[in-house]
Amino acid sequence: MALSSDDELASLLSALCSAEPQVRTAAEQALAAGQLQPGFAGRLIVYAVAGHTTPECLPMQQMCLTVLRRLTSPETWVKLSMDDHVILRQKLLGALADQTGGIRRLAHACVANISASGGPWPELLSQLIAAISAGTEHEATCCVGCAVVLFEECSA
Repeated sequence: MALSSDDELASLLSALCSAEPQVRTAAEQALAAGQLQPGFAGRLIVYAVAGHTTPECLPMQQMCLTVLRRLTSPETWVKLSMDDHVILRQKLLGALADQTGGIRRLAHACVANISASGGPWPELLSQLIAAISAGTEHEATCCVGCAVVLFEECSA
């Protein structure tokens, strides 16, 4: 599945959210065929955190992060390209305090998955500490929430 445009990605996401079983099944098959292609995970995170949260876009942004939650699981993370690793880590750090609770919680779950997958991520700890100690009340609260998710995943 080579999605060459944002419109094609939006169409796939819309189809994944469809109430029509045939449309959704075809989209799930297309996703399964292309989800590990280099650059796909990066495009999903860019779409998910692009800051265009509207009632129409929110389900598709949540779908992006739901797919990414699966792609960031330890068994799948190792199959993603290094470029995807870099952009996912970078963009997820920016989403730790997203204004939309559903986006933020899914981002926290992706962060926990990546942390469980191993490998150094010193920027994560730095971001959490900075937001908790010097960020706004919202940023501090959100980063404490992310830390709780991380601790829960470590103890599971």
